[in-house]
Amino acid sequence: MNKTLSSSFVAVLSLAGVSISDYVQAQQLVKPNVIYIYADDMGKGMLSAYGQRHFTTPHIDAMVTRGTSFDNAYGCMLSAPARASLLTGYHDCHPDKWMISKGGQFIPPTDNLSLIPVLEKEIDDGDILLGEGDCYLPQVFKKAGYVTAEIGKLEWGFTATRKQMKEHGWDYYYGYLDHVRCHGFYPPFLFDNGEIVTIDGNTLPNCGKSTENETDETLRERWERNGKAVYSQDLFLDKMLSFIRENKDKPFFLFHPTQLPHGPVAIPAVHPELAATPELTRIEKEY
Repeated sequence: MNKTLSSSFVAVLSLAGVSISDYVQAQQLVKPNVIYIYADDMGKGMLSAYGQRHFTTPHIDAMVTRGTSFDNAYGCMLSAPARASLLTGYHDCHPDKWMISKGGQFIPPTDNLSLIPVLEKEIDDGDILLGEGDCYLPQVFKKAGYVTAEIGKLEWGFTATRKQMKEHGWDYYYGYLDHVRCHGFYPPFLFDNGEIVTIDGNTLPNCGKSTENETDETLRERWERNGKAVYSQDLFLDKMLSFIRENKDKPFFLFHPTQLPHGPVAIPAVHPELAATPELTRIEKEY
């Protein structure tokens, strides 16, 4: 709002028995809830609002129409430094502001999860700590009185730790903390606010991650359902809805870094709108 109030607006406030100071104070107390959906590796050409003609994305299109869109905004093409920039506000070329830890560290046999705390300590010992005066995005929201949550893909490096999640300012988090496991969609276990929770029916240590080159064997592997009972994005949706309901009377910041459409993609079924489209290949329909 403009700092200078028009005389007519002041008159309306006066007639309503509201002082300028009361109005300004009320405006300052407004804390809108913030839901940030980070669609990993999605190009704007995948949206019908930006010219996609093979399928429609009506909900995102509605946000483009009713909200603010940016046509000249860029981030790093690699997901880990792009997420680090979002969290810290720093361009990814700044030294000593972010790190990429080794990926794939949380793929032990599912009966040996006790190894994870040992791996976490090694990661924490080599972590980069921001300097004085720097902060992470959830810390900014917490300072403003918000409840913070991160649900989905990991938010830091190629392997994050529970200690990092707490120190970065998340009141609640649920999802993957490993950049290799999060490329599979059927995790045997996830991290739920410090606890390791197992997912019944998901039995593949690599979470069902398929080979990235597209061959007949890759197709068969991707659609093979043994050991793939519960789809991760469905779990994330349920957790996000629960968090929103539980905190509806509080200001909250919810961050959801998605797995989709980052490849290799795996989905439960091809959307009916795409199934009969002859212009697209089978892998394009899945994406």
